[in-house]
Amino acid sequence: MSRGNALLQIITFEKLIVGAKKRNEVFFRKLGIDGDIELPSSDDTEKDGEQAA
Repeated sequence: MSRGNALLQIITFEKLIVGAKKRNEVFFRKLGIDGDIELPSSDDTEKDGEQAA
């Protein structure tokens, strides 16, 4: 039985977002979409969780 080759890359979420913005910049411009997405930092989500508890 043949085994396939696999590649696993572990990157940060921030690097994932930066790469997606770069790859899709022209696409966003053509559609008139603002590609600058505000994402909450992990600090913000922890604070929200503490307030809700």
